[in-house]
Amino acid sequence: MKSDVSSEADVQALVQKTTLAVSAKQRATYGRLDCAFNNAGIESPLKPLHEQSIEDFDKLMLINVRGLFLCMKYEIQQMLSQGSGVIINNYRRHCFTSRRVGMASQDV
Repeated sequence: MKSDVSSEADVQALVQKTTLAVSAKQRATYGRLDCAFNNAGIESPLKPLHEQSIEDFDKLMLINVRGLFLCMKYEIQQMLSQGSGVIINNYRRHCFTSRRVGMASQDV
């Protein structure tokens, strides 16, 4: 299911569709969200931090921070309503880092 993690409506619909994607008969067994793996994210442009724009920063925060918040918000609501669940968050640590002044990191 295609979604924009920075859109609250998209994330809410994604969680709902995930748990309602089966027939009413199968919902008791399969209509759950037992595990979520949050992996959506972007990196900052490969240029020195002082040359990056506020738009670059805002886009990074919108997807990497707000997106993670929204996913967890709706995943937690679903998991609490069903009594259990596990969330795994994957995060890239090199979004705004550099090894030397003026050199953007290209590590993964």
